[in-house]
Amino acid sequence: MLWKLEDWQYPCYNFNNGRCKALLKWNNSKNIIYEETTNNIIPILSFKRPHSRAFHLSLLLIILIFITQFHLISFKFIKSSYYNEISNDIIRAEVRYTIIYLYIGSTISRAIFGYIADRIGIRISYCILILLSVLFGILNISFDNPILKILNGIISGGFVLSELWVITMFDTNILGITTGILGGVGNFGIGIIYIINYTIISNVNEKYLNYYIYWPYILLLLTIYPIYYLSDDCPYGNYIELKKLYNERNNIDNIDNIDNIDNIDNIDNIDNIDNIDNIDNIDNTIYSNGNTNYSLDNNINIENIVVDISFSKSKCFNVFKNIKLLAICLTYLYSFGIELTIYSNLPILLKIEDNISLNKKILLLFAFSSINLLGRPIGGYISDKNYELFKIIGKIKIILIFISSTTLCGTILNNFMRSLNSSDEKYSHLLLLIILWSFSNNLLQGTIIGIIPHIDSSNLGVILGLIASFGSVGGIIGNVIFMYYDDYTSLKIINICGVITFMINTFVLL
Repeated sequence: MLWKLEDWQYPCYNFNNGRCKALLKWNNSKNIIYEETTNNIIPILSFKRPHSRAFHLSLLLIILIFITQFHLISFKFIKSSYYNEISNDIIRAEVRYTIIYLYIGSTISRAIFGYIADRIGIRISYCILILLSVLFGILNISFDNPILKILNGIISGGFVLSELWVITMFDTNILGITTGILGGVGNFGIGIIYIINYTIISNVNEKYLNYYIYWPYILLLLTIYPIYYLSDDCPYGNYIELKKLYNERNNIDNIDNIDNIDNIDNIDNIDNIDNIDNIDNIDNTIYSNGNTNYSLDNNINIENIVVDISFSKSKCFNVFKNIKLLAICLTYLYSFGIELTIYSNLPILLKIEDNISLNKKILLLFAFSSINLLGRPIGGYISDKNYELFKIIGKIKIILIFISSTTLCGTILNNFMRSLNSSDEKYSHLLLLIILWSFSNNLLQGTIIGIIPHIDSSNLGVILGLIASFGSVGGIIGNVIFMYYDDYTSLKIINICGVITFMINTFVLL
């Protein structure tokens, strides 16, 4: 499908780049419930716009992605513990190695599907990802081996696709809150699946569990239809159709091979660009109240369409030369690494590994995953507000502040653990410190994804895939550290990484 601006005629639409500028109210409207001239509902509740449909689908998919990713791990852990099938030591060892295998697959998948999305668009990439994930997930149920455990992590590529979708649909002024909401909802899915699996396993006859185990894969398959038929790759339509249109009308043999597409001024030299069917009047439309105060310069939107659908192999390699992007990679390695490490080692950190019931462990994990619902969106919102006031330097300084606060919380927690004895009253203090550490880290995570387009807006899928892969690597490193060191030493190493991350970001980004 190809979209013209006149197809929606809403003031929220940003004619400068085809992206939605507001999330909770129409742009240029004081009324947060509806836009006065059109009486249309607020953007986040509208299913008519390509932007909102992408946002809603991304929310649904990202929580299903994390649910499916941790489904088999949580199912086997809870079932083995509930029925006392094997000893706790064996369960812990199996869970840890399974998680490491999962993160290895996640690292590879995030990088690969970021690249694929830049080539063929988000919709088709998501459909391919879901089909492969269902295949490998079902095989992993039947045949339990390390290779399949790694392949089970391929589903994690959906995180990159969902975040990339909203980055493509929404303006830079609200990328913090939109990507923060997505990331928070996704990580919350980890707690959700543990609660669901514990509830089912503790209340359903064991013989029915062999049928129950397939439900996330069935849900994933059902999402293929709305992804492919009811959504769009970018505000102007779908990549393949847009590329075909350019190839037919402008004799561009292969837009993928245009290495200098970032020199967007050259697009002005295309003489007949205004004669392209379905796209020629993309700016010359009206508001519902008859206002024609849009831009009359079609090159504004044409340029940004080309940016959205372009891909350059040479630029992919330039990502590794961009020191600022590598600094963001390190930041996400540190931040998301903490997140994944907390989930895997929470009982160890709380020193309750062997003296807490299974249901309390599940509730504790659920509570910590819930912190994401607040921390990430708040961090993203603060980042957006600082961008509004101080432009890009505001976002950078917020990242540095949150890195500092996360490292400080980790250091306080580490020092407290060293002095901890067996008195019960101190465990509540320990829990509070871990909550503060996790919340500060979630604030940091909420600021990272939204800053990426400011640093480099070309080949965003490749860039986002690379950065997200570093996050999974952080989870691997964190779990390996806890395997070979005690909890005090492990936290000390993580905090040192936080200091290094702060110093690198200070010198590179500022």
